[in-house]
Amino acid sequence: MRLTPADIAFGLCVKERSQFICERCGKQYHYGDRGLDCCHYQGRGAWATRFEPLNCFALCRGCHSFLDSRKGTFERFFKKRSGEEIYDMVLEKSENTVLAKTIHRTGGTGEIAAFFREQYADMLRKRAGGIIGWMEFEGWA
Repeated sequence: MRLTPADIAFGLCVKERSQFICERCGKQYHYGDRGLDCCHYQGRGAWATRFEPLNCFALCRGCHSFLDSRKGTFERFFKKRSGEEIYDMVLEKSENTVLAKTIHRTGGTGEIAAFFREQYADMLRKRAGGIIGWMEFEGWA
């Protein structure tokens, strides 16, 4: 599945949220480095949660591969990191076919891409202003 402009902008937000640090092993990356992924618990094919920050983690390629190949371990990681309520909410949202169709129709371009580019620019402004640590951002829909 190819990355859309919205996927790229959303992924930057996910990575910036954690300051380009792998949320599992703690390895530090920097903007432009290869090796840190935007990892979706409910895969990118689940359009209703494709652009949901609560569904995603910044993970190095090794941790991403490890968790993707072990769904039970990934589920435990998710629940420990985000809590049972968030886990249940993400699962419920991923099954929302009306929302999925609405987002899928956009193809991950245009308005969604612009929305996340602005979110990322806002995060960078906050970092430049001295904000450090975890930084939340808004999801689409």
